[in-house]
Amino acid sequence: MSKEDEEVLESYFWTLQESIPLRRRIREIRELQERNKNKYEQLLQARKDLDRFRSNLNVQQEQLQNEILGFKQDVKLLNNVLVSYSSEELEKRFEESLLKEKATSMEMESKLCSKSITPLEYVSWLLNSIE
Repeated sequence: MSKEDEEVLESYFWTLQESIPLRRRIREIRELQERNKNKYEQLLQARKDLDRFRSNLNVQQEQLQNEILGFKQDVKLLNNVLVSYSSEELEKRFEESLLKEKATSMEMESKLCSKSITPLEYVSWLLNSIE
């Protein structure tokens, strides 16, 4: 047997003193690997939870944006209604109504004068317009 072969054989057969620290180190490495594996699994679970949370957050954000859009549309509608009840608009509608009644009244008087309608029909119209 050559000297190299003897060295190889000796490397396989450590003494007890040499093997104890080595085995201890191997055990520590395995424990660290197991701990790393557990930490990695925890990290993956945390990442899944975060992705799920982000997804839910995006859905809620979209719902809130839709609600805000609805509120903005409601505000526009209410502003339009409010404008229609402004003093200027009310006065304008009142004047239009008066002008319409005046035109109808003049037309009825004209018909009465031209005898297109009877006095009874005129009085009936007049009473209806007062109500």
